[in-house]
Amino acid sequence: MFLLATGALVGILLISVFFLVKGKVLGDLDELLKYEALKHTAELKVDDGTIMFANKAEMLEREHREADANPVFVQLVDIHGKTVDKSPNLKEAILTFDPAHKGNIQGQYTLNNRRIRQTQVVVTLEGKSYGYIVTAVSSENAEQLIASLRNHFFWSFPIILLILFLVTRFLADRSIQPIKQIIST
Repeated sequence: MFLLATGALVGILLISVFFLVKGKVLGDLDELLKYEALKHTAELKVDDGTIMFANKAEMLEREHREADANPVFVQLVDIHGKTVDKSPNLKEAILTFDPAHKGNIQGQYTLNNRRIRQTQVVVTLEGKSYGYIVTAVSSENAEQLIASLRNHFFWSFPIILLILFLVTRFLADRSIQPIKQIIST
């Protein structure tokens, strides 16, 4: 009974740690996306009712030019869902825009067959909505970390149970040793 209770506690602990780490890793990505969206929202201007980047030089920074150095992808979408501008690292690709969600959303998507995490935020200037800013980052490293942790916990749990069984068996055998001596005497 002790072994079952301890095994259940270890299982609950491993599952709790896994979901805590997963939430923290994905939460950090979401915070980065929100920061990027807010930063770029402050750098927008409206020209003839269309939103655009006020400072195109910002889009030429390394994080927006290259697609392999922890890239941050940024895309502007007008109120009708049409892409009006995007960071150079997107090249011909376009981030997924979900017109069904009029508010802020985030989630897992793919870009050029690679996993990304993205958010879309409504762009409101002077009380009027002009469109959306969609930001994305690669989520492959985070997903690899989460999968590695899951696999590690999956394989370590049976080993921990085996060690628990052997230790409790040894301790139980040792604790009844005096009784065995009385019986044999």
